[in-house]
Amino acid sequence: MYVIEGAPAARNAIVDQCDAACTRAWIIKCPVYPSHVIILSPADDPRGADDKVLRAVRAACPSAAIGAGDAVALRDTAVGYTQAYHALAVARQRADHFARFTAAEDLAAVLGPGAQQWAQQVLSPLLEHVPARRQDPGGQDLCATLRSWLNFRSASWRQLKIHRNTLAERLRHIEAIQGCDLSRLPVQAELYLALQLLHRPGDDQAAPPQEGLAGLLASPQAREWAKMMLDPLAEDQVLLDTVRAWLEADTQPEATAVALSVSARGVRRRLERAEERLGRSLTGGPSARYDVLLAMRICGCYAQAS
Repeated sequence: MYVIEGAPAARNAIVDQCDAACTRAWIIKCPVYPSHVIILSPADDPRGADDKVLRAVRAACPSAAIGAGDAVALRDTAVGYTQAYHALAVARQRADHFARFTAAEDLAAVLGPGAQQWAQQVLSPLLEHVPARRQDPGGQDLCATLRSWLNFRSASWRQLKIHRNTLAERLRHIEAIQGCDLSRLPVQAELYLALQLLHRPGDDQAAPPQEGLAGLLASPQAREWAKMMLDPLAEDQVLLDTVRAWLEADTQPEATAVALSVSARGVRRRLERAEERLGRSLTGGPSARYDVLLAMRICGCYAQAS
């Protein structure tokens, strides 16, 4: 999977060039981001595909950034897209404007027995919701809305093909059903993890620990994952402190700037450097902000309770 980001005016040219060069690929104009093109290419010749995509994109828009994901099964195209989007965040900072995703284990994949049951408990109000009217969204539709919003935030209405006002109404409905405040980043992170666990392969019937998520995050596997996640930032205390302050400020750059006594522009530049170190997108969507927050919570360096 490739995600290409160029000038919106160049998108048609990028599509035409890639269509001519990559005859076996699916080429899609991203429905969420008007400057993005998505390419799903056969995995039998990854290096050859890279060369074809690079030549085609450079012919249409030399300054375009390209993120490439790993080879995935067709059923896992959503994973491939997320990987390519994270790689795009790195490609923006590189001179050649190209980056390939660096694999890392998912937190959902390392949590022990009871994790899926915890997710079921957390999301049970949504999963069991029966709308008052037949035309209103049911539990599965609301879960899909929540998943899209956690990934794409205010742009998710494009992916869902609904009106902005409908999205806002659904989010208020989700808050009422779940009894939560979706403006709080810790709440978002827990719901994001629960949605990931809900669709994890396997049938986990073990009971979750009595401490809930805190018990799941206390496992040695989770601590090892958190260290691996934060290691790229550990060598630069300024970047680590900036990301922590940004997360504690619910990702508001202005509030982060006040907390750190720097400019909002300085915060954004540091976050760009942190994205390059992590090999993940933080400020866009899909975002690794939830993973980083949970990693900091595991390591005991996140001050704001959920």
